[in-house]
Amino acid sequence: MSFKINKIDIQKAIKNSKKLRQILQEPFKIEIVNDSDNKVFKIKGNIEVYAKIGLTGWGKHEFDTLLQLSTKNYNVPKPITYVSYQKEIKKDLTFGNLEREVGILFYFPIRGENLEQHLTKINIKNALNFLKRLHQDKSLSNGVIENYQKVEVNRGLLYIRKLFKGKFANQLEEWMKRYENLDINYCFIHGGPRLEHFIINNDQVGMIDFEGACIGDAFKDLGIFFTELLFHNIEKEELIKNYFNRKLTEEENIRLHFFELRALLVKKKFEPKRDVIGYIQKIINDV
Repeated sequence: MSFKINKIDIQKAIKNSKKLRQILQEPFKIEIVNDSDNKVFKIKGNIEVYAKIGLTGWGKHEFDTLLQLSTKNYNVPKPITYVSYQKEIKKDLTFGNLEREVGILFYFPIRGENLEQHLTKINIKNALNFLKRLHQDKSLSNGVIENYQKVEVNRGLLYIRKLFKGKFANQLEEWMKRYENLDINYCFIHGGPRLEHFIINNDQVGMIDFEGACIGDAFKDLGIFFTELLFHNIEKEELIKNYFNRKLTEEENIRLHFFELRALLVKKKFEPKRDVIGYIQKIINDV
C-alpha cells in the first residue's frame, strides 16, 4: 500500500478525537521514533502517547488485541483509540485472509528495554513464561485464520521459491508440506515473538507488536523464539523442558522444526549475509 500518514495527519486525528483531547493538552511535540514497515510517532506533552501507523494493514486487528489483553492485565501497551484512514477490502494470504485497512493506533507505551539488550537466563525464562501464559489462556480470542495450516505452509513455500532452486528447493518443499497433515491444538499466539518484542523492566516482562496475533499453533511462537536465541548460541533443550515438563512427541518435533525452518527462511530473505544454510540442513536431516 502506498498510502502515507504524516505528523499533520496525527495532529488532525488528535483534534478530531474527544478521547485523545481529554488526554493530551496542547502544546505537544510529535516526533518519529521508528520508520520501518510501520511508522511509530511519539507525542509528548503533559503526558506521553505513541501513535503507530499500521501501513501493513493490521492496525485495527492489533488495537482489538491490545484492548483484550490489557483488560485481562497482561503487560502490553494500553490502547487509547484507533483512527481508520483507508479501508482495504483486499485479502492477503500471507496473513491468513484477514481484511486489512490503514489506520492509526494510539496507545500508552510500556517502559523498559528489549530482551536482546538484556539477554540473561532469567529474562529468557520469564519471556518464555509470558508466551506460555498466552498459550494457556483459554479466555483469549482473536481472528481465526481460515485453512491455518495451509496458509502457514504456503508462506513457507513462497520463501523457498524465492531463495532456492533445484533439488534442495524440492527437498525443502516436500518437508514443509507435511505440516498440513498434522493435528494442531489451537490457542492464542503472538505470531512473531522476536527478542525486540519482549520488554524488560527489572523482573517484569511485557510484549509489544501484536499485529500477527491469532488463534494458531503455539509452536509458531516457540519456533520463532528459539530461532532468535539460536543466533546467540543459546540452546533450546532446557527451555523446552521448562515449558512442557516433558519431551516432545514426534509430531510436536515436526511442528517445532517447521516454524524454526520458516524463521530461518525469513532470516535468509531479509538478512542475506547471515549464514543459515547449515541450520536449515540440520533441521531437514533431524526429522
